[in-house]
Amino acid sequence: MAYATATYLAIAAIAAAAASAYASTEAAKTNTHNAKIAAENQAYEGHLQNDLNDLAASDAMRSAQIEADKIKAQAMAMRGAQASQAAASGLVVGAGSAQIMSDKTTDLATSDALAALYSGIDKAWQYKTEGEMAVVSSTNRARAMQVEARAHQSATNWQAGISLLSSAASSYGLYEKSTTAKTTTTTTT
Repeated sequence: MAYATATYLAIAAIAAAAASAYASTEAAKTNTHNAKIAAENQAYEGHLQNDLNDLAASDAMRSAQIEADKIKAQAMAMRGAQASQAAASGLVVGAGSAQIMSDKTTDLATSDALAALYSGIDKAWQYKTEGEMAVVSSTNRARAMQVEARAHQSATNWQAGISLLSSAASSYGLYEKSTTAKTTTTTTT
């Protein structure tokens, strides 16, 4: 009777350990799957940020071009006003100091327009670089999440295997103890 009870207890212990190991490994698989989805989302967010930064870069370039065009238009209006004032003063337009004033206005306007364009290029480059860095950063975070999930699943699998082996060894020890006790009891009687 004790022999049968020990056998049933050993089988029950092994079955319980197997069920626990199975539940642990299934939970680890679910966690790994969820981590994979989170990693994909992380990478996608980086690409979205890159797309947004590309749009911002295009906008910066467009704004710089508009600003440069405004500067050129203002310079043209100023040159016209200067020419009209020079003509009203009796100066010869296109010669002498009137021409020097017009040339200086053109030079300053060109410098300001180029500064506006360079500023736009600088902002666009900054946006593009930030977008590329967002992709790299999100990709690295996604990889780290996947590696961590795989490591967790591997550790869970090892733990499940160790748990099964430990349970089997413990059950075998109980089984041996009960059979030894039965043999000792039968011999003494």
